[in-house]
Parts: sequence; structure tokens; C-alpha cells
Amino acid sequence: MSGAASEVDRIEIEIDGQWSAAEFAELFSQAEFLYKVASFGQVRIDGQTPVFLDPLRRYRIRRDLYDPYFPLGNELEEEAYASRRAVEILIDQYAPPIHPILVEKIRFGSPGFVDLAGVGRVVREVRIFLLGVMDRFIHKEDREIARASAVQDVIAKKIKNADNLLKLSEKAGLDSVTRQTLLREVLTVDLYVEGKILSQQIKALK
Repeated sequence: MSGAASEVDRIEIEIDGQWSAAEFAELFSQAEFLYKVASFGQVRIDGQTPVFLDPLRRYRIRRDLYDPYFPLGNELEEEAYASRRAVEILIDQYAPPIHPILVEKIRFGSPGFVDLAGVGRVVREVRIFLLGVMDRFIHKEDREIARASAVQDVIAKKIKNADNLLKLSEKAGLDSVTRQTLLREVLTVDLYVEGKILSQQIKALK
């Protein structure tokens, strides 16, 4: 591929331990969401036209109508799905279409890895975000000590890392609810990755 717009970059995630098919699906889903967010993070919004999320209740649709595996009656999961969908719809409206992120390789062994590829500048932003999560644990001798660090310090680092991915300072047109929802969804991915690091299913990043 030629030209800056079509530049391809890759992320190699070193994995270990047991992974179910469902866990892999979740990993790829979270990676794809970060990829979309990183694309949105490069869009400048000047504030001349207000940008906001539509009421989330609009997206509280019955997933069971098209997803037979979605558990019924779980309001927390339905709310979480609605919030994520609202953010994805917003991103699709304002972020330019980009080549999708692709799973290029998966290998179990010593070490195992998952290799993801996508648009260079966007993948680099995802890598920086993931390294920001890993730096809180991987580079410390005792992960439990890292986990028990001052709560406010950890939260501040998480918010800064998420904000850098979204580049909210460049989006003067976002209302406060939209900003908070975008940050919350990225912090949800942060928590997911953090859990995989602590369980040692994710070991390193290249």
C-alpha cells in the first residue's frame, strides 16, 4: 500500500494462559472500539455546531431480537450496551471512514501473540493508550503493589490516558454529558485491559 493515508502499522499483543473463544471475541471487540476512538480523536471539532449524544434510551433496543445469545433481563448489561452503541454511532458520524483493524495472526506457544493491523497513525494512538495501561503494572516488580497504589493517582493517570486518546481538548463542541460518556467508555476498556494484565493473560505489547 502506498501513500500516507494508507500506511499500515501493527500491534502485537503477547498473550499467555487460557483463552476461550468468547474471551478472544471480547479482546477483538475492545481493540476495534479503541481503534474507532483513536480515529475520532484525530477529528477537530471547532464548536460552531454543538455535538452531543442522542438520549441513550433511544438505543435501549431489544438485542434479543437479533442476538439470540444476549441474556434477557440483565439491565446493567443492557445499559452498558446502550452506552457503547451511542458512542459508536457518534464516532461513525464524525470520524472519517478508515480501513478496518484486522486480525493478522494468532499464535499460542512460547510466547503466544495476537497481531492486529490497521491505519498507521490510528494504530499508533491505540498502542500509546495500551502502553499507558500496561505501564501502571508491567514495569513494577510487584503487580499487587501497583494495584494498591494511591487511588487518586491511578484514577488521574487513567483519565489522562483516556483523554489523550480522545483528544477532548480539540473538541470544543462537545457538551459535558458527551465528554463524560466518551471518557467512561474508554475507561471501561482500560479496566478490561487492566484485568487481563493482572490475570497475566496479556504479558507485553510490541
